[in-house]
Amino acid sequence: MWESALVLLVWVLLLVGCWSAIFRKAGYSAWWGLVGIMPIIPFLWLAYAEWPVRRQLQGYRAETPQGSEDDAYALLDEAGRLERQNKYEEALATYERVAAQRPDAAVGNDARVARDALRERLQREAAWQEDE
Repeated sequence: MWESALVLLVWVLLLVGCWSAIFRKAGYSAWWGLVGIMPIIPFLWLAYAEWPVRRQLQGYRAETPQGSEDDAYALLDEAGRLERQNKYEEALATYERVAAQRPDAAVGNDARVARDALRERLQREAAWQEDE
């Protein structure tokens, strides 16, 4: 009886280990490998989720002269995500990069507008905190 429990435990650990490696390579935390215990969930997750490693690649492509405007907009979306996560310094740096890389394009103008709006918001919040 305990032999079959041991075999099951080894099988589950192997399954979780494999899924952990896959999730880690996709840019997620290795802890997502625990989802591998439920058979269909990891497949659905990896098929329909936006992979962090893909966002990072689009950011790198946007910084090169060969990068498309779509890549620059993907980097702009990444900056917005950083802003929503309250990572304001990283968001400002990303807006700056897009504005510097595409100064004459519409995406560069969008980045400058978003950067200025974020700066203004941060200044208002700082002034509000000083008043308290």
